[in-house]
Amino acid sequence: MQLDFDKPLPFSDCSVDAALSIDAIEHSTDPRLVLAELRRVLRPGGLAIVFTPPYDSVRWILAERLHGLVTGRPADHISPFTRESLEWAVSRHFDDYRIGRTNANLTMYVLARKAGGPPREPTG
Repeated sequence: MQLDFDKPLPFSDCSVDAALSIDAIEHSTDPRLVLAELRRVLRPGGLAIVFTPPYDSVRWILAERLHGLVTGRPADHISPFTRESLEWAVSRHFDDYRIGRTNANLTMYVLARKAGGPPREPTG
């Protein structure tokens, strides 16, 4: 299912067991709201899996520039992440998470599990 991340997800609170986002969150105008929505729709114990490019990787930056040279188009990532900025954003909504890298250091991932209890209020 394709969704607009800049709008609320069309699911009830605590209604899904898992949510997967592949190379999408960096296209959102407010990725913190995306993470808040993922947490909102997950059931307690539910898992959010998020993939995004690592903007603190020389390999990624070179790959992105090569892509621009080949296609003639710049990347349209309006909210790029480093590991530090991704951890900061995720930690505002999830207590239980792990951040790693894969794909020859061209992809960062987050595995975040929702704990029980009421949703946390987003913090600035």
